[in-house]
Amino acid sequence: MLFDTHAHLDDKKLYTDLSGVLQRAQESAVTRIATIGCDWPTSLMSVRLAEKYPERVYAAVGVHPHDADTLTEEMLENLFELGRAEATVAWGEIGLDYHYDNSPRDIQKKAFRAQINAAKAAKLPIIIHDRESHEDVMKILREEQGGINGGILHCFSGSWEMAKVCLNLGFMISFAGPNIC
Repeated sequence: MLFDTHAHLDDKKLYTDLSGVLQRAQESAVTRIATIGCDWPTSLMSVRLAEKYPERVYAAVGVHPHDADTLTEEMLENLFELGRAEATVAWGEIGLDYHYDNSPRDIQKKAFRAQINAAKAAKLPIIIHDRESHEDVMKILREEQGGINGGILHCFSGSWEMAKVCLNLGFMISFAGPNIC
């Protein structure tokens, strides 16, 4: 049994053939998939998909750093409610992205902190996006005790020393396609 911990089943390339995607995953021994929210619509879609395909699809809710400037208090409260759904297993994809800087860095940091704290209140692990922002990600995780419910550093690109710190903070790390290409 394999569990794909990071998919975006709302992506049009996948969603338009979702039953086929799930069937091919099953045939390849991928029996469970977490579909990840990156903003309000994709978080809502993640929960709806997980409710439609229980025991096969699980949801994560959150706002990606690219969209951090869209996070409002009201949206955070709505995400918290989605986080309470039985199908929701994590909060993410959250973090910092200094490669593209689609949202100003100070806003990314504020959104990251707010979502860590919402995830802690919801007792959910977090899924972290960290691109060219290692130092600030680690600083915020330490200050906010982000690993209290565990989580994953998605597409990990840090050093071995950083990996050891992350593991000690209660995180798992993933090495995905972008890391090895």
